[in-house]
Amino acid sequence: MPADDPKILCPELIGRGDELNALVAHLASVIADSGRTILVAGDAGLGKTALLRAFTERARGSGVRVLTGECLEIEARRPFGPFVQILRSARREFPSGSVERSIRENAPELMRLLPELGSAMSRAEPTDASERYRIHESFASLFGDLARTVPLVIVVEDLHWSDEATLELFPYLARRLRERRVLLVGTYRSDELHRLHPLNVVLTALRRGRYEERIELRPLDLEQTAAMIRSALALDHLPTREFAEAIHGRCEGNPFFVEELLKTLAERGDLAYRDGAWHREKVVASLAMPESIRVAVQQRLAGLATEARRALVIAAVIGPRFEFELLRAVSGVSEPELLASLRAAIDTQLVVEDAVERVGERYAFRHALTREAILLDLQRRERRVMHRAVAEALEAHAGAESARYVEELADHFDQAGMAEKARRYHELAAAQARQIFGFARELRHLERAIELAPDDDRGIGDMKLLLAEAAFLSGEMRRGALTAVDAARLFEDAGDLGRAGAALYRASQCHFYLGEGTASNTELESALRVLQPLGASPSLADVYAALASRQMMLDHGEGAIAFGERAIAVGRSTNGTRGEVVGLLWLGAGTLSQGRDGLPHIREALALAVKSELVFEAEHVSRQLQLNLELGPALEDEAALLRADRLRRAQRYGHRPGTLIDSECSTAFGSGDWDAALELAAEPPAESIYSAMCGLVPAFVAAARDGPDHGLRLLEEPRRRLLAADAGAPQWTAAAENATAALMLLAGDPAGSLEHAERVADILARDFWLYCVSHSAIYAITASRALGDSDAVRRWIALAMTDTSKRQSPHARGRRAFARAERSFGLGELDSAIADLKECKDHLAAMIFGPRGFLPATFVHLRRAELLLQRGAPGDRDEAAAELAADVPQLSRGRATWYLAKLRAWAAERQVPFPAESADATPVEAEPSHAAVAKRLTPREREVAVLVARGSSNREIAERLAISERTAEGHVEQVRNKLGFHSRAQIAVWVAETMPGSYR
Repeated sequence: MPADDPKILCPELIGRGDELNALVAHLASVIADSGRTILVAGDAGLGKTALLRAFTERARGSGVRVLTGECLEIEARRPFGPFVQILRSARREFPSGSVERSIRENAPELMRLLPELGSAMSRAEPTDASERYRIHESFASLFGDLARTVPLVIVVEDLHWSDEATLELFPYLARRLRERRVLLVGTYRSDELHRLHPLNVVLTALRRGRYEERIELRPLDLEQTAAMIRSALALDHLPTREFAEAIHGRCEGNPFFVEELLKTLAERGDLAYRDGAWHREKVVASLAMPESIRVAVQQRLAGLATEARRALVIAAVIGPRFEFELLRAVSGVSEPELLASLRAAIDTQLVVEDAVERVGERYAFRHALTREAILLDLQRRERRVMHRAVAEALEAHAGAESARYVEELADHFDQAGMAEKARRYHELAAAQARQIFGFARELRHLERAIELAPDDDRGIGDMKLLLAEAAFLSGEMRRGALTAVDAARLFEDAGDLGRAGAALYRASQCHFYLGEGTASNTELESALRVLQPLGASPSLADVYAALASRQMMLDHGEGAIAFGERAIAVGRSTNGTRGEVVGLLWLGAGTLSQGRDGLPHIREALALAVKSELVFEAEHVSRQLQLNLELGPALEDEAALLRADRLRRAQRYGHRPGTLIDSECSTAFGSGDWDAALELAAEPPAESIYSAMCGLVPAFVAAARDGPDHGLRLLEEPRRRLLAADAGAPQWTAAAENATAALMLLAGDPAGSLEHAERVADILARDFWLYCVSHSAIYAITASRALGDSDAVRRWIALAMTDTSKRQSPHARGRRAFARAERSFGLGELDSAIADLKECKDHLAAMIFGPRGFLPATFVHLRRAELLLQRGAPGDRDEAAAELAADVPQLSRGRATWYLAKLRAWAAERQVPFPAESADATPVEAEPSHAAVAKRLTPREREVAVLVARGSSNREIAERLAISERTAEGHVEQVRNKLGFHSRAQIAVWVAETMPGSYR
């Protein structure tokens, strides 16, 4: 291309007018009201950066300050990478010294991220995992303070390459900055998000919390491609349809591909510049379009001098961004020669100067696809040689600070084929990942370190044990089980029985969460047999705690107490905190099963787990505490707070085990947010037993929306997996048979329902703690009555009345009340039956952990309505209508089309008024009255609700009540959670209706 020819670069934004207008509208809302979070998604090359560039220009033109940062693939492990760039961007955007002053006053934790502020200003200790929250809060405080004077736009590009700290911080800011004049914008590549990509968890959390709005970029259509060609070539008319179709067909509407292809055509002479525009020199058939963008980039590279091409190849090996000094060290050329090469690359639009950190010393490829195309052209040997040169230069450059570059060094030495060094850096990278709870990343590095180790290396067993634990914590249970078994074999061969026992324990835990109880119990027994003769150890404490868990699952409370006490004693004597935590949990649960107060033990376990940052155990104990809080209805507030804490910890540590997902799925289903429940049901790894448990929810949703036949079809697979799980306890079988009994009863097949309920009759006869067994008793009595089988009715009444447990759980009291009602009805005592059914539904409503869905509640409501109509006393018809209406808000919100029609037909047949349905119905509206809902709030929460209704921000609430802003935020979220609301506006409406006058 002649030097005086203009560059082929589309000077305008094509096909993104709607998206740009949407961003501008969101900004206007932020300026006028409060914060928002926008995610811009699209495949590579679709124009996310161009859209953001056009938008930020408009934003700056309106007086808004724009702060930008970019996630980099090579820096994907550096904590808060893009936000460090944003801090530096803020220092440039705001008056000199103002950002530094705000950091000192509002966010001193951030000083450590900006070494240029000087050591005198940086008094905080180095960042570690326990201080993540303070870093998050510091960013929120800084941005909130800066936004007081002028609205902010904060842009984080390429979230798919985020480091773990950024993945935690981004949703935190989305939530915390909602009341500030801040528009938080993130972009990511849709085509990068494979099923296990860590960004998926963040996107799900943002969607579920309704913290974000999304803008999806689509490929250009043919007309838009033609418009882009016209603009890029400076034509005064659209190109011929034939030419536009040829370009569009090759590039499939990808703007970057279009631009790159046009440049290649110009360089090859297929396009010529004359009279102020580019013109096609050949017919379409002879254009010989490049087969891929790789070919296009390589042909443009051919126009560069040899030195420039070599510099670009080395730069591509270094990464998408590269420092001048490192590139010079590897290339071995003089500074003037290298500058000239980079200038040529910039002129060819392959590279741009990156002024984010050090002006003029850092460069970046204009697009990731450019770098990828260059790398694809390297021979394997060439790539190895260059990676070695980069690794050695980077190691020398890093010096004593090599710990900062372990990810890059591991990658470069690995690709260079230098196994020993690569392994060492992979191990260091794994240790760093473990410190910040990056279990999936730790897993990958350990796996590679093991692959690189010689077969006779004595450290392989230790690495495999670490890998098994990382796999367990990242949810890859199958890999964890296999690796732990392999590690146990290696330790046994080496005569190291202590470590062999630890590996067997880990294998047992992995198999348990796979639903493979036989293998799990065998390995646990083997671990006990190996470890017990060796005396007290942390691993023995773990085994005792696991045995306490097995005892509790069989409802052997005394056995759980005995093993729990052993785990606590051994754990405390050997610093085995994990065993102590789990031992305390099952000591508490076992004590509760004996009719005594065991909650203090469980609360102690949770406090110790949180303090020790045992992320899995903290979630596990929280779940069990939440379940056991059902035993005291007065503790419902604590249960709600506990659930919020579970979610916060999951977000902080990026740790979402199947137990948590199962709980969230049940809660969403019970609240009527069925779409969210369906999303959650698909989240657990397929191998986990909790994916089968969550799989029950789509079956219920399909039954309610489309009819029970659809639900029963969806139930087949999770039911098969649950029945196949031999976990040494009956919970999986009970869950599967209970769900089947419910759907068959819903389908009008009482005989089938009774058949499946019979399969858990022996569990019920033992008065087991499982809530689903109590539900099955309700289904069985209902089915027996529908069949007219009086013997079966009497038998199931007797089973449901079983009362041998010292627990007094709501579901057990509910099933007994239902059985009493049927017995009273059989004796002709209609008043008693109606009263007992009221007690039954109250007990079912009191459950705070189990899936509070429309079943079995609607069977109870319909039965009571039926008896009220049969009695026919004054007010009974109205009360029957109220029974019928109880589940309508939840069903309406869940769009339960089929079941609502069934209820409507039931009401019409009996001439009972049917309530209006609303898609916006919430669980709150299903309550008997606003007053009943108000009783759920503590006095302080009601005070907070009133202040929200008056328009107070979290900071204003904190000042008014003399509490911290964080505490005020927690109160507001708690109010929303209790009332089932999603916005402050809903709280305001509720206050206006419930406490008229108080919001003035």
